[in-house]
Order: sequence, then C-alpha cells, then structure tokens
Amino acid sequence: MEIGKEIVDEIVILRPKGNILSGVDANMIHQMVHEELEMNRINFVLDMTDVSLINSSGIGILIGALTAAKNQNGEIKLASVTDKVAHILSMMRWDQVFKMYKSVPEAEQSFISLNQRETQAENYVSSGDCRRTVG
Repeated sequence: MEIGKEIVDEIVILRPKGNILSGVDANMIHQMVHEELEMNRINFVLDMTDVSLINSSGIGILIGALTAAKNQNGEIKLASVTDKVAHILSMMRWDQVFKMYKSVPEAEQSFISLNQRETQAENYVSSGDCRRTVG
C-alpha cells in the first residue's frame, strides 16, 4: 500500500491507495497517525478514493487511530469513501462511528467550521457578553 500525505491548515490528509487489510500495509496508517500526533497535529482526513477494500483488521487499525486522535481532542474523518467500502462499514455499523464526507474539501471545511465556532464561543466568553443576570 502507498499512502500520500498533505497538511492543509494543520489538518493531515492521508491518501491510502490499495486495500486496507492487515499486516504492514494497515500498520502504515497507524504509524503515520501516531507520528503526526507526536507533532501535535490531531485532525485527520482519510481520502478513501483509492481504497478498494477494507476488512475487519483494517477497520481495527482505523479505530485505533481514531481513538488515539480523540484522546488528544482530535478527530479522523473519512472522505470520498467508495460504495464498496461504505457498504462494508455500514454492514458492521462503523459508519456510525466515523464521520464520512463526500469529498476531502467538505471534510476539511467541517474542521474549519468547528474551529470557527470554538473561537467565536471563546471570544464571547472572554468579552464578558455572557454575563448572567439574576433577577
């Protein structure tokens, strides 16, 4: 398996090509996620465009990576999931665990929108506009 990597606005985009099964190939994703987490990059998009098959071992690797990211307040989102892979994830109910998006830009935007909402909330609290009045 080959995995491309790109970093956009502190979001790590991983682009695996091939099957996510067991063994060395699947562990590459695990290793790459952990390397990025060590550099405090906690948000990931997995571009699944070129993933033709995933099995339970591969899903286990993704779950482990998701758990590691969430433990650091991050997230792993799936983008451009093929019909076959989406069907496998759905059959095993993992589509309820992973957030899936139609495209990489859509998944990236979901992180940006979340960060903007968090910043707005922080600004609101620090401005004092959220003072509670007791009547």
